[in-house]
Amino acid sequence: MQRRRKKPPDGGDTVEKSLVIIDGNSLIFRAFYALPTTMTADDGTPTNAVYGFFSMLFNLTDTYHPGYLGVAFDKKGGTFRHGIYDAYKAGRRATPEDLLAQFPVLKNALARLGIATLELEGYEADDILGVMSAKAEQKGVRSYIVTGDRDALQLISDRSHVLITKKGVSDIEEFDREHLKEKWGIAPNQIVDMKSLMGDSSDNIPGIPGVGEKTALKLLAQYPTLDAIYENVEQMPKNKLREKIENNKDSAYLSYQLATIVRDAPVKESLEDLSFEGFDDAALREILREMSFHSLMKRRGLTEQERPRAEMIDVTDAAALSELCDKCIAEKKLALVYAGETVCLACGGEQDYRVTLNRSFFGDGISAREAVETVGRAASDPTVKKVCHGVKALRHLLAESG
Repeated sequence: MQRRRKKPPDGGDTVEKSLVIIDGNSLIFRAFYALPTTMTADDGTPTNAVYGFFSMLFNLTDTYHPGYLGVAFDKKGGTFRHGIYDAYKAGRRATPEDLLAQFPVLKNALARLGIATLELEGYEADDILGVMSAKAEQKGVRSYIVTGDRDALQLISDRSHVLITKKGVSDIEEFDREHLKEKWGIAPNQIVDMKSLMGDSSDNIPGIPGVGEKTALKLLAQYPTLDAIYENVEQMPKNKLREKIENNKDSAYLSYQLATIVRDAPVKESLEDLSFEGFDDAALREILREMSFHSLMKRRGLTEQERPRAEMIDVTDAAALSELCDKCIAEKKLALVYAGETVCLACGGEQDYRVTLNRSFFGDGISAREAVETVGRAASDPTVKKVCHGVKALRHLLAESG
């Protein structure tokens, strides 16, 4: 099998072994809503989300050259957060059926490529991202955490960057400590404090009613943590904001719990279980072809070469024709072309076979009756996949042969 890992942009010979860990739910949702739902495989299965996911995956592997690669998914059922707050994530829209149908398609494709998928009962994909990036940090491996959820910004460290997906399936913003500070004026460990104040409507985290992002950031600029805010609340001006903070302490600390990513969840996979040596070109070509992702095949340089013309072999006696039909039955493939004086057959290999029909008593070749009876064994076998050209003329031959 052929695998390829691109060299780093500077053209050097060595690649630092890094981890790319992906929030599969986040990316497949983004891809589904970014691309037209009219995209389908030949069997009618919707594929727009899978297409978008693979497009983003190729961008990530080409840019970050991971030595470890994994995709985390939410597992069906509740999580420990629902045990803390039963209204957690309440009110979310039902997942569209056309998207639900693509989850098993994507997971199957990743499995065929040898890319690890991770799920953990009672926890969310976010928690798996936190655990695996922590395992990477312990081994001195740089992590790139890919998600559309800003909660993951709390995972930023000297060796872990967070890649936030933005518009469409190609726009990604990379966050390290400096960029987070520049954009919001806070440190990674203040992300949870911010969420505990402002809440998160997408996850139905309550926060403190009436406190939005700007107010939360202003508070954290003066008091760096939620604890510090409540330790100093009596020194704050007596106004509506102070009243909101005082009256919603329980809600703020509940929100803190809900927003905190668990980095010691019992994820069984080790870093080595996520080892990635590049894509298996043969497997990738087959997957992309099955889903009619021709533009992705072209992008990866996996367009199929034109098949060389098959060698034509003449079959001149009934025994050889019988042996050929046995081969077609064994291969479960039969291609049949009738052209008046000849019948051409193939079993899916690199050779075609030609049978010249004998229509006179003394002529050379195989009689039409013998050809029909012998080829009929393969043609009538329900396990054999058949392709036929010249059906109308073939019916006349069958009639002539009784």
